[in-house]
Amino acid sequence: ASKERRDPSDALPEFLASDTATLLFDETSNFWWCGPSDIAENYRQEQVRKGASPSSQASDAHPGPQDES
Repeated sequence: ASKERRDPSDALPEFLASDTATLLFDETSNFWWCGPSDIAENYRQEQVRKGASPSSQASDAHPGPQDES
């Protein structure tokens, strides 16, 4: 929230409603093993894909745990 100059009280509910948060709280995904920087990057990429962060630019996406075989 601070990097985007957003109020945390607005950012937290939006994060909790995201696909990234759903994956994070799904213990069977082991997504929480990725660490905070990977989780944050996954969330930023999700926002870019959904068009919620027009000032951000999409970078080469690295697959999350759900995409690995």
